[in-house]
Amino acid sequence: MGVDPVRRRYRAIALGLPPRPIAPPAAKRRLLFVGRLERRKGIDTLLAVLPRLLERHPDLHVDIVGDDTVAIDGRVGFRQRFESTHRRAAWRRRCRFHGVLADGDVERLYRDCTLLVAPSLYESFGLIYLEAMRWGKPVIGGRSGGVAEVVRDGETGLLVPPGDPEALFDAIDRLLDDRELCRRLGENGRRLIETDFSPRLMAERTAAFYRDVLDGAANRVRPGLADLVEEPIDLDDANRVRFTGHWEVVREGHGVPYHVSTTPGSSVHVRPPARGPLVFRFMGNPWSGIVSCDRGGRREYCDLYRPEKGGVIRWQIALSTSTGVEEVACTLGLEREANPRAEGRQMWLERVTTCRPNPGEKSIASAPLP
Repeated sequence: MGVDPVRRRYRAIALGLPPRPIAPPAAKRRLLFVGRLERRKGIDTLLAVLPRLLERHPDLHVDIVGDDTVAIDGRVGFRQRFESTHRRAAWRRRCRFHGVLADGDVERLYRDCTLLVAPSLYESFGLIYLEAMRWGKPVIGGRSGGVAEVVRDGETGLLVPPGDPEALFDAIDRLLDDRELCRRLGENGRRLIETDFSPRLMAERTAAFYRDVLDGAANRVRPGLADLVEEPIDLDDANRVRFTGHWEVVREGHGVPYHVSTTPGSSVHVRPPARGPLVFRFMGNPWSGIVSCDRGGRREYCDLYRPEKGGVIRWQIALSTSTGVEEVACTLGLEREANPRAEGRQMWLERVTTCRPNPGEKSIASAPLP
């Protein structure tokens, strides 16, 4: 019943993060790295340039957060090797390895840092960049994977080739020397969080996606369910259905065919094969007006106007119980002034059926025009 096509549908929806309050500049300039200490995260590239950066910028402090127990080639880890190599350096106390921290402690480091540096060799998305940007912090990332979807080079941060120590040194040095650039990148990043990565926008996009999927499934499943209690009338059967005026067949959304007319006076004449109620199914939209059903001089009306396009309007007509064949005409737009909200006149006819009375399903009641 149309399940497999639904399963194959997908849509990229950006993660939503609430922005954090802008904190006043910290007394010390701080470079922050967050991630596992492994090559994939680019920690080896960062550690290769830290000695020069710490010597060049005497007021710089470095905070490295993440699991530092990962061994290199089955031996010591990056932290142990770095500390062993530089244990006598004058700047050594300004470079601190924190290990794994609680979320609240990491948030405080984001708040107090001057910039985030995460030169990963590959990231499928890059949540850490968003976590820093929502605090208004500039970021430096590796130009690979999904990082470019988050970090806009020269606008919200800087991108460098992965595994390139010289390019990384130049990018960090540039931001440390240019406070105005740091401020501008940080402000742009926080603005991007508010506009493209907000929780509200994520919720709206997610709801819209599910609504689209469910509408598509309903369009495929609804006719099959209706056939259990309704007998469809073939709109191409010239012996039972006759169209007059201007009509065209339009396939909307998930391939559902509609007979559409935009010409006032266009009609569809139906000779039902049974004496049960006749059901017209329309799609409502802001450009639809009034349709009427004429049964031997007796006329009933239905308003197809809807504020938004979409949704099924089910209009059930009770036929006469007398013998003989009765022709039913559904005519478009006879009383345009009765619906002043409509911007035009259209009729989107999906299907016509005959059915047994079904008290469990709501239908649009016929009503006289005022």
